[in-house]
Amino acid sequence: MIENEVGITFGNIKLIFPIEGIECKILKLGSKIWKPGKLRIQVILKNASIQTMEFELFYDEPPQPESPLDDIRQREDYQRLLNNQ
Repeated sequence: MIENEVGITFGNIKLIFPIEGIECKILKLGSKIWKPGKLRIQVILKNASIQTMEFELFYDEPPQPESPLDDIRQREDYQRLLNNQ
């Protein structure tokens, strides 16, 4: 017989599973090649009900730039040149 009750109230709870991701293949729109990657699921609970559910896809290795100019555009000196205009 339980004489006392303890109520616990939680705010938002974020569940991420599995942390390391699930192995999968990712096909980017417009591409013809499937690339190895991982899927991770994030669920946010509020008062024991699901508020949001997100599916995150990420590559095992960084994707190659789509344009040879992408690497140049990311360089610090290029960004400084753009900011000085």
